Amino acid sequence: MKRELVAIIVTAALLIGAAASQSSWYPRSDNYTTTGWFVGDGLYLSGDGIIDGNLTVTGAITNTALDERIGAIEDDVGDVTNMTTTATDLAGAIDELDAEIGDISTLDTTEKGSVVGAINELDGRVDAVESPPMWHVQTITTPAAATSDEVLNETAGAITTDGTNISAANMTGTIDAARCLILTPGASMTGDALLTGTNVNDEEITETIAWNASATATTTTQAFKALTWANFTTDVNTSVTIGYSDKLGLDAIPSDADAVMFTFLGGVMETTLPTVTIGPTVAECLVDLNSTLTGEDDVKIYVYEAV
Repeated sequence: MKRELVAIIVTAALLIGAAASQSSWYPRSDNYTTTGWFVGDGLYLSGDGIIDGNLTVTGAITNTALDERIGAIEDDVGDVTNMTTTATDLAGAIDELDAEIGDISTLDTTEKGSVVGAINELDGRVDAVESPPMWHVQTITTPAAATSDEVLNETAGAITTDGTNISAANMTGTIDAARCLILTPGASMTGDALLTGTNVNDEEITETIAWNASATATTTTQAFKALTWANFTTDVNTSVTIGYSDKLGLDAIPSDADAVMFTFLGGVMETTLPTVTIGPTVAECLVDLNSTLTGEDDVKIYVYEAV
């Protein structure tokens, strides 16, 4: 009995020693491998850890630094439930907006790398426009219908082979508005007429009309507001009449014929656009209304231009 008691005491001592030895050995180990469960109540791991495989957490993980980082990300992203897109997740919303914006590489702007850059480019183009287009309205007061001899009739327009100069004082009448003139010889002749006068802006202009064995009525290419002189040379004694053309002179040079948008006669807009001639000078810029001039109705011409 005594021997058995001693054996029990020795065995217990050995077990206690082994446990103490194991407890002091484990914390100094570089690696610890287990194929079962690693269970600890209030387990604390300090330092870097590597998990090779799946980690299943059945409780809560408390980490102040991690919580702060996640909270900062949530603040930056915002509440995705408040998004106005159909998609309610961040990736889906981004894809939806990308589809709505479209392929920015197909923009007509020089900048194609970003929407903001393209918008800034367009904004710069708008700022570069110094003056917006405006309506320019020209009113011509009661221009008369076309005539053949309103300015110079056959009697006053007698010309000879010696050369004839007819001044404004010797002409039959004056011109009622800046307009092209019609010159008609009384007989077939070879010669020319040099006209001197002013345009719609009272600037001096000249034009030469020539005939070659002809009595054809010829219209000037410029609109005369006043006629100062008509100098004739001819190979026969005849006469020349000067009358009004339907072509009225514009008071400025439009960018092109399409800039003349509307014409009104007596307050009524013409449904057919006028015939417009654009020349290098103001005197060569003309409008021929579709309607017949009356001598009683004003003409209004609307030009859409940057002025």
